[in-house]
Amino acid sequence: MSPGHRAPWGLSLLAGVLIAIFLAQAFFASAIKSPVFDETGDIAAGLSYVQTGEIRANLQHPPLLKELAGAALWLAGVRLPDNPQQRQMLADGGGERTVGAQLIAADGPDRTIFLARLPFLLLAAALGVLLYLWGRQLLGGVAALGALFLYTLSPAILGHGYLATMDVGLAAFTLLFLFALWHYLERPGTRRLIGCGFAMGLVLCTKFSAVWRRCSCSRRWTAPGGNRRAFTPQSPWLL
Repeated sequence: MSPGHRAPWGLSLLAGVLIAIFLAQAFFASAIKSPVFDETGDIAAGLSYVQTGEIRANLQHPPLLKELAGAALWLAGVRLPDNPQQRQMLADGGGERTVGAQLIAADGPDRTIFLARLPFLLLAAALGVLLYLWGRQLLGGVAALGALFLYTLSPAILGHGYLATMDVGLAAFTLLFLFALWHYLERPGTRRLIGCGFAMGLVLCTKFSAVWRRCSCSRRWTAPGGNRRAFTPQSPWLL
């Protein structure tokens, strides 16, 4: 980060306050928000992945984010109910929403939903931190704080950021990949290229539709020193 874009400590303190307010708001909103349609199936599937080590239920999306919800529940001692619906889910790969509803009812809705949503709440906060850090490097502390302010007040983020669904994870890992790619283009190197690959792997492990996110790399980037680097979907390393 150039000296001209080094943010005063006061701006970073304000950014921390915004993130803390965002976390508090998301925590209290999650406490009064009932499970949405997708959450029941994702929670049951994620817990089944962690508990059994097999990926059979809810194959509409890759397992990473569902496993985060499942791991939080498993570490807290929550287990799938042992009943015919659960055994059918593990055998046939269906009925995860029914099992998820039973799981939430059996272990207490408030506790189960909070634990399952906790990793996603932290992901949403991490997305805000990354947005601020990258914005500070690009345009300075004031612009980065403005971007974070808009992020923490966005109705879409406030309403969906803490839900145990694929949305916030896809947004966070996509921004992480673009951040890693930007750093690589600034100063190419093996370690930064590996970081790009790792971040892209996280993106592809969130949703199958994330494969189309590669097309976002088709925009033109300008590296320091005036050397333009153009990347298109036809570039070999993107295919």
